[in-house]
Amino acid sequence: MKIKKFNELSENQNDKIIRTTYQKTTPVDSEYKGAYGEDEYDEESGWEDEEGESMLPDEYDDEDETAVNKAVKFLQNKRYATEPSASYFHVGISYSTPDPDPDYNTGEETYYSCFLKGFTPEEELDIYNIITNQKQKNFNRTKKRYNF
Repeated sequence: MKIKKFNELSENQNDKIIRTTYQKTTPVDSEYKGAYGEDEYDEESGWEDEEGESMLPDEYDDEDETAVNKAVKFLQNKRYATEPSASYFHVGISYSTPDPDPDYNTGEETYYSCFLKGFTPEEELDIYNIITNQKQKNFNRTKKRYNF
């Protein structure tokens, strides 16, 4: 039993995962308006996926798939989280959705934030550069500076 638990812990420590939180706002249907006529909203937030989704390539992925590529695809295509939490890179940066996921029936709007866990600093930098297209921006700045 103890050996099985140890194996589970050691496997999870090498995993590269993305954990997701949500923030949901719902308009309140009331006659009261704020002091400046703005609508009131109920807010709710919490974990969408506290355990996280593994970004380690498995047998269903292409042979050349990496954890970085898989993480970028997850952030861009599944969560649409392309807005970094800072305008400069640092370890531990998170990514959020710039636009809400609307529910047109209820008026709810949901934003998501994604947190990287288990990635090396180099992998986090690679993800940041791809998401923000940072290398292209730096190249364009250099191009303008030297009139290429």
